[in-house]
This record gives sequence, C-alpha cells and structure tokens, in this order.
Amino acid sequence: MGSNLGTGGNIGTALVYKSKDFQTWSFEHPLHEVPGTGMWECPDFYPVALSGSKLGLDTSVLGASQKHVLKISSNNLRHDYYSVGTYYFNNQTYEPDIKQLDTAIGLRYDYGNYYASKTFFDQHKGRRILLGWVNESDTAQEDIAKGWSSIQVLVLESLCKLCFSLSSHIVAYLLLFSLFLFLSADNNAQQ
Repeated sequence: MGSNLGTGGNIGTALVYKSKDFQTWSFEHPLHEVPGTGMWECPDFYPVALSGSKLGLDTSVLGASQKHVLKISSNNLRHDYYSVGTYYFNNQTYEPDIKQLDTAIGLRYDYGNYYASKTFFDQHKGRRILLGWVNESDTAQEDIAKGWSSIQVLVLESLCKLCFSLSSHIVAYLLLFSLFLFLSADNNAQQ
C-alpha cells in the first residue's frame, strides 16, 4: 500500500501489510520510504531477471539472479516512478541500487502522461504485463463536452534492461487487435 508520512505528509512510503485469510489485514512496517516525495499511490513491487531469456518472473521468486523493482505513482507529480534494487527478505525491506535514482526521484516508466500503472505475471508466457492510465491535460469543460476523460493504455511487457532501467514493449497480439478494430471502424464509417 502507498502512503505519505511525516509532517505535512512529505515522506513517500510503501507499506507492508499481512493477512492469513485475505480479508483481515494488519500493518507490519514500511517497505521503503523517501523523504520529500509526497504521497505515493498504486505501488507495485516485483522481481526482474538479471539475465537469461525470461521476460518476467513470478512475484514469489527470490535469489541472487534477480533484482526487484519498486514502482509508485507520485500524487504530487502525477507520473509513475521506479527504482531497481535489492529486496531483503529477512526484514522485508527494499533498498535501491543507486540512491540518486531512488523511487520517486529519478526513473520514470514513461515520459508522457502515464499514471497509476500496475503489473501482473503472465505465467503461460513467462512475462510481466504492465497496464496503466493516461491522464489528459484537457479542462473539465472540454471533458464534459466530449463526454469522456482519460484512457486506459495498451498493455505493455515490462523488461529489465541493464538492471537499472526498464523497457516496455507493446504486446504484439493486442497491437494487431487494435489495428483490426481501427480498420473495421474506418471501413464502417466509409459505408
């Protein structure tokens, strides 16, 4: 869970909760926090392989052959930020490998208006899938006039590149499906 702590809520924090039945939850401790980064929303925490052909790892994988990604959505800055680092299982804490690129400070998933993303592991294809939301810069009046606001983005694969940055690629079959829908709509409009 994301949060903010400290005077004025200025310490961005990812919190660890535990449950035995997935209904009753108890707070354990912070997973990681960064002073001066404000409210963190939609935290995501997952392993990435250091090498090999796997495009994603199941969330429960632990060992020396992977790093972990901590991604947050910064409520103050309205963008998704991440860091790559080490998860310490014994005390359930996380530390970025490069402090200057800590969560909510350096690296972004995207340099557009990508926000509130989450990932899941596709066990059938061995990859991590990234879903997100794109907020717009239209005014409230423009949103009301057009009848909608913001969009859900295409599904992306999240890949570790050089262990300090992530690379996202559009999932091929969804791109083809989107193209088919576009061409079908265009063809129907012309008739």
